[in-house]
Amino acid sequence: MAERGPVLVVAAAIVRDAEILLAKRYQPELPEAHLKWELPGGKVKIEESPHDALIREIHEELGAEIRIIRLLPHVQSNIYHLQKGIIHSVVLAFEGVIVRGGTKPHVAEKAVREVVWVHRGELSGYDLLPGTEQFVRCLDEPDRASYSARNIYIRLERRGPAGQPIHYWELRCIYDLWQSFNLVERHGNLVRHSTQYKVHSNIQQADLIEKLMERIRSLATHGYFIARSNDPRFAAGTSLT
Repeated sequence: MAERGPVLVVAAAIVRDAEILLAKRYQPELPEAHLKWELPGGKVKIEESPHDALIREIHEELGAEIRIIRLLPHVQSNIYHLQKGIIHSVVLAFEGVIVRGGTKPHVAEKAVREVVWVHRGELSGYDLLPGTEQFVRCLDEPDRASYSARNIYIRLERRGPAGQPIHYWELRCIYDLWQSFNLVERHGNLVRHSTQYKVHSNIQQADLIEKLMERIRSLATHGYFIARSNDPRFAAGTSLT
């Protein structure tokens, strides 16, 4: 029996408020996956990074441009059976958003039969490929199981035509004297050399990650991406990237 793989596949958990984008797969030669719903994406080519592969696949399949936010903390291994052998795929998924003002996702190639926005609480009504629900659940999980709210620090940047940072946002969680959570946002304009602050006070610990991710997704639609900071006050391992 012939064997093929493992093949590296990348998928996009594209978020819009409380909804996730699903694609119905059209692949008659693979009955176990044919006409099932999945996160859109595809195979990584030789000498291509997973990040670049996902941006290419989404453009080819859905005609849309996405901004990748982060790698989701789950790896899915799927084995499909063919008459002549098996296909073993290893799937990585990234959280992403559609770039603001860009083309709306639509069927752009034969491998996709249909695309639909689905409320994340209604996934059970769809015939999903293995791993899809696990990836969606990861949207509510931080990347580092050992993180503490005391050391959350995320920096997002937007760059100019030459690749130089021109704007940034810093999101940081701090405590006040009464041990209440405060999410501090600092926006910097590196062209005008100006900064502005905004403080969200009295955030409940249970709501912290949800509010933080909502803000990150919103900034990502405006062209910002998560970047590491050179600020020596913050350890490299304390961000959610």
